[in-house]
Amino acid sequence: MIGSNPNSLQIGFPESPFGKALDDVWEAIFVRHLVPESSWKLLRWLRLGKESKLSGGWKVIDTFCEESISTKKAMEAKEDGASFSLLNCYLTEQAVTGPEHAEKNPSVEIKIREELLTTTTTDQAVKINLVDFSTLVYLHAAICETLRLFPPAPYQSRTPIEPQTLPSGHNVNPNTNVLISAYAMARMTSVWGDDCREFKPER
Repeated sequence: MIGSNPNSLQIGFPESPFGKALDDVWEAIFVRHLVPESSWKLLRWLRLGKESKLSGGWKVIDTFCEESISTKKAMEAKEDGASFSLLNCYLTEQAVTGPEHAEKNPSVEIKIREELLTTTTTDQAVKINLVDFSTLVYLHAAICETLRLFPPAPYQSRTPIEPQTLPSGHNVNPNTNVLISAYAMARMTSVWGDDCREFKPER
């Protein structure tokens, strides 16, 4: 993603400070969904337990990102042609397409392009307003399918406003914190079928 190798997959799997920081941050955020808000806020104020790791993890992540961005900018200043990476695309506001990018779902891409061609004319600039987007059914389906497999928030927390019985048979009340794993639900055959791991906007 950033155009550099953190060597996290070397033989022996040496510890990566950046990888460990990510694990510490995610673990602390996960725990916040399981304990009362007053508890983790107290631990944050005292800088203890998971909250201490969270604070330290953020510092490592911030430092890593700052160094990566500085290194990338220095490299681009010396090179005539920019090498492809998502970090470079972010810094230069370019489209995320490399010169030799792999086609993951060519059939889906073709269908999206065909749908776009029905909305725009050949002499029209590539500009589609919000009204036009409402007619792009397949593009909408492809975006939804992407978010199903790779949700921006891997899990969410919900609390019922009144006593309820979940489909699993568990009883919950307004004091119950229900943690929903969107990532896991997207890969349940009981919900999406045996092809749940496949990218299929048609579903």
